[in-house]
Amino acid sequence: MSCMKYIQLTMGKIAIVDNEDFDLDNFKWRTKLEIKTGNCYGIREIRNEENRRISEHLHRVILERKIGRKMKNNEVTDHIDRNGLNNRRNNY
Repeated sequence: MSCMKYIQLTMGKIAIVDNEDFDLDNFKWRTKLEIKTGNCYGIREIRNEENRRISEHLHRVILERKIGRKMKNNEVTDHIDRNGLNNRRNNY
């Protein structure tokens, strides 16, 4: 059974992850507030292959680890409990 860990985001928010994904705490994540739903989730800025800045979403990184491949742009994550800060693998 996986142990729950917490990753500090900006705006006083905390993302919940499984122990196996806690290495992602080594990066600086910020809080993204989705205006339409009021839901929050973790993102960080990275550079893509063309050296352009893009946002990387914490929940997508974890789901890609879970499924063992990169997600396609048209694929979406679905937090079962609708809490964008709950990034435990059993919540997808």
